[in-house]
Amino acid sequence: LTGVHADAEREAFAKLPPFPLSGAAEICHIVLMKALPALVERDLTEFGEAIRRIQMSLGDYFAPAQGGTRYTSAKVAAAMAALETHGAKGIGQSSWGPTGFAFAESENEARRLIDCVRENNAQENPIMLICKGINHGAKIAIIPNSQDQG
Repeated sequence: LTGVHADAEREAFAKLPPFPLSGAAEICHIVLMKALPALVERDLTEFGEAIRRIQMSLGDYFAPAQGGTRYTSAKVAAAMAALETHGAKGIGQSSWGPTGFAFAESENEARRLIDCVRENNAQENPIMLICKGINHGAKIAIIPNSQDQG
């Protein structure tokens, strides 16, 4: 599977109309009023709903360049639908795909979700990884230039 990239990505952007100001305003509102507060409150359900709404808006905008769907891959779309059916939060697609993503409350919940998807999509057998967020701000280290010493 491959997503849209390189010349195909440039061509897709050239064919798409400008993203509507109302859509950009809605996404900003969702981020500021829903997603960020939910993060602070550690409310995965609300955070996931905010991300899902953003992803739906962006997926609808990019659909003409993705074969008329919110995902560049039918296999990823099927896996995302299965994840959502079984309780995953905040499903979406990373950039032009084909990588999809979803959130879970814990590693055990993530494993359960993966098992559910694999049971229902055995012939597709999507590659699924469990990743953990880096839960701290940026760290900056100053490394002295070896030429400056001496």
